Amino acid sequence: MWRRTSGILGVALSLALLFSVAVPVSAEPQPHAFYGTVMLGALPAPTGTVITAVVEGDDSGSITTTEVGQYGGPDLLDAKLVVKDDIEPGALIDFYINGAKADQTTNFFPGRVDELNLTLPGAIYDLIVDSSVGGNVTTPGEATFTYPDGIAVNLLAVPDDGYAFLSWTGDTGTIDDVDSADTFITMNGNYSITANFTVTYQLTVTSSDGGNVTTPGEDTFTYPDGIAVNLLAMPDDGYAFLNWTGDTGSIDDVDSADTFITMNGNYSITANFTQVMWTLRLCQGWNAISIPIALDSSMDTWEEFGAGLDLDPGAISYYFDGPFQSWKQVPPDYELKPCDAIYVKMASEDTIVIVASQTTSVPAKQLHIGWNLVGLAYLPLVGDSLPGMKATDALASVEEVSGGLTGYSIVVSPPLCQPPWFYTGSEIVAWDGEDPAPDGWMLIGKGYWVFMLNDGTLAGFTFTPL
Repeated sequence: MWRRTSGILGVALSLALLFSVAVPVSAEPQPHAFYGTVMLGALPAPTGTVITAVVEGDDSGSITTTEVGQYGGPDLLDAKLVVKDDIEPGALIDFYINGAKADQTTNFFPGRVDELNLTLPGAIYDLIVDSSVGGNVTTPGEATFTYPDGIAVNLLAVPDDGYAFLSWTGDTGTIDDVDSADTFITMNGNYSITANFTVTYQLTVTSSDGGNVTTPGEDTFTYPDGIAVNLLAMPDDGYAFLNWTGDTGSIDDVDSADTFITMNGNYSITANFTQVMWTLRLCQGWNAISIPIALDSSMDTWEEFGAGLDLDPGAISYYFDGPFQSWKQVPPDYELKPCDAIYVKMASEDTIVIVASQTTSVPAKQLHIGWNLVGLAYLPLVGDSLPGMKATDALASVEEVSGGLTGYSIVVSPPLCQPPWFYTGSEIVAWDGEDPAPDGWMLIGKGYWVFMLNDGTLAGFTFTPL
């Protein structure tokens, strides 16, 4: 009975085993692992050395050494250089040490763990990396590193808050860009380099109505200590640049729209614009010009005003001295005032914008017995106003002078880029604004001769500030 049962059980067990065999499935590709020594020439590789396995041009695994002269280890739990990918058995494996090709190669055999000692031929050089206060070098770090001849070592310097990278110094001959925090050095010798940092400052730039700052823009910018930052202010139509205000101590020229500021601290500056009151047009050759309103301090002397004109370099500019009835040369510090006029000779046609003073002024000029060279201190109040006045209106303040005496008797418009005429008391006709102006009309920006029978004060019509 027992034997029979045993036989039946045996058959059943055999059938169970037969039908319980698993259907095979495809397995994950098995890696090929390596460990061993690593030498840079005659020296053991330092910690931090990167070893990369390359199969048919593709990186197929890497390891970074944590012991001098050794990568990975033989024990079960030791790290290994694991080579795995869709690699055909027997494929050739090349090994690179810090990017340089090692002497050794081998073939890929999945599932194996092999000891493979790697060596790098050729010269070996030291790279010493350091930094100044204000930051540090994160790649490759700050220490002494060993590299094979010819290898390019990446460099990355990172500044601390409030600092900026300045430059690399030391043995910088093979650094690609000494002014870049992110660059590389080619190891052709033993080198020692330092990443230098500098404190930074903030520059806040704004503008008034009438224009904007295009360089560097309008915002808060950060710059290294000592750098010169270009400034360029652009006025809108109908406006002119006036000056820079704020922390202007290190601005090269506060009255110039195109200048620079040297960053020696945190600065806040504003570009100021003012409405253009008039555009003075000059012809080639001689002109009698006058100023219709008190000028801004940036252009109220002949040196400043004339700097913006294409003057004939061989000619002298003149004003007429009424008390002495004589011509005199206009000196650089001659102050241009309303009601006054001067003679200038231009090398070519030119224009200059008239920018009004922001301080108080009353337009007037003392006229003396004899000839006086004057201008019209007047600006149109509205867009359709005429750009001039009748001589009788312009000279009303000196028609009769103190004591009830007669003031002027003759007014002459010289033939210098303006309609020539003389006035002795006849009627002056109306003007519709079309060129040319009728005789007897004094125009803005031109100069006129007035003959006085008695001393008097010529009053203008433009006051500042506006």
